[in-house]
Amino acid sequence: MRLATGKNWARRCGWATIAVVLCLGTIPAMGQDAGDPPEIPCGQTPTEAQTPAEAGYVPMTAQERWHAYLHDNFTGVGALAGFFGAAALGQLGREPREWGLGAEGYWHRVGNHMGRAAIRGSIQSGLAAAMGYDTRYHRLGGHHGLTRAGHALRRTLVTQNAEGHSVFDLPGVAGIYGGDMLAMYWHPHRYTPLGQGLRGGNFGLGFQAAGNLVKEFGPDLKQLWHK
Repeated sequence: MRLATGKNWARRCGWATIAVVLCLGTIPAMGQDAGDPPEIPCGQTPTEAQTPAEAGYVPMTAQERWHAYLHDNFTGVGALAGFFGAAALGQLGREPREWGLGAEGYWHRVGNHMGRAAIRGSIQSGLAAAMGYDTRYHRLGGHHGLTRAGHALRRTLVTQNAEGHSVFDLPGVAGIYGGDMLAMYWHPHRYTPLGQGLRGGNFGLGFQAAGNLVKEFGPDLKQLWHK
C-alpha cells in the first residue's frame, strides 16, 4: 500500500512539474523562428566568428524567440514530421504496448510526442531567454565541407550568449533531457525518468546533431536539386 501511494504521489508531482515548466516556459522566452540567421562570414573559423565585431552577431529579440518557439516545436515542417513520423515508428514497434494499435493507439503516440516537444521547447526557450542565449542555428557556409560538418556538430552542445561569445548550451541540453524524462510520467509504470527517459535524452542529442547537419547542408542540396 505504501509503495502504491508513493508511486501515485510521484506521478502527481511529475504532472505538477510539467505544468509549472509549461507555464514558466511560455512567459519569457517563446520561440525561435526569426527566419534564417545570417551565415558566419567566409574566411573565419567558428571560434573567430564568435566576436560580435567580426561576425556581426545580433542577439535574438523577444519576438524572434516567440516565433521560433512555435516554429521549432509545433508548427514547423520538422516538428510536424517528428510528431507523425515518430508516432508511426512507435506504432510499428508497438511501444508502449499498453497503448495498443489502431487509430486510438496512433493518436495517443502523436500526443505523446507533442507533449514532449512542449516540455522540451518550454525548458529551452525559458532558460535561453533568462540567460540571454541564442536558440537559432547559424549556418557556417562558404567553407570546406568537413569544417561545416564540425560546426554543425559543435552547435549541438555550444551556442552564443548575448555578447556573441561561445558558451555551453545548457538550455538546449536541459530541454532535450527534460522533455524525455518528464514525459515518462504519462507512460506506463515500467517507464522511468532515469531509465527510458535518460536513454531517450541521449538519442535526442543524436537527433539534434543530425538536424543541425540538415540545417547546414540542406540549402545547398536544395540548390543542387533545382539546378
